[in-house]
Amino acid sequence: MLSVLWLADQADQLQQRQAEAQAQLQRLARADRQVRLERAVRERAVGASAPQPAASAPVLSPAAADEAVAMLRALAFPWPDTLRRMEMSASKAGAVMLSMSTSLDEAGRTAGPTWRLQAAVPDDAAALGWAASLPAGRLITRASLATPFSTAHGPYGLKAEVQAQPSWVSLMEAVP
Repeated sequence: MLSVLWLADQADQLQQRQAEAQAQLQRLARADRQVRLERAVRERAVGASAPQPAASAPVLSPAAADEAVAMLRALAFPWPDTLRRMEMSASKAGAVMLSMSTSLDEAGRTAGPTWRLQAAVPDDAAALGWAASLPAGRLITRASLATPFSTAHGPYGLKAEVQAQPSWVSLMEAVP
């Protein structure tokens, strides 16, 4: 019985030493992480204050230059005016805009972005008139609205999807 108690006491002491060693290991790991972080911050501060050599601009290939010009054209584009112009064309044709999206994937040097517009229209004539009022506009689909509605201008029961692709020049013109 005495030897069993002695072994149990030894096992408890070993478990206690193991717990202390694990706690010490965790403290050392935290201290090591803290030292590494402080060293990294110091190196960044020294690196940021050191003068950097001037980097020369890379020479662009013709294809890369065309892509850069297209990106600049898209970034400098008057998007709010164009959106307002698209909404005004729908309103003049008696259409109620439902959605509008554009894609720059097919835009070229002269052709602008491709626009896909959806609107509720009262009849086929309004859908065709709206498509004709847009630059390079064409009616893609026409379907019945899931829920027809009425406004002060009359009932709307059809949904028309139109595609337009105006030139960059026509899009940059002043909005009336």
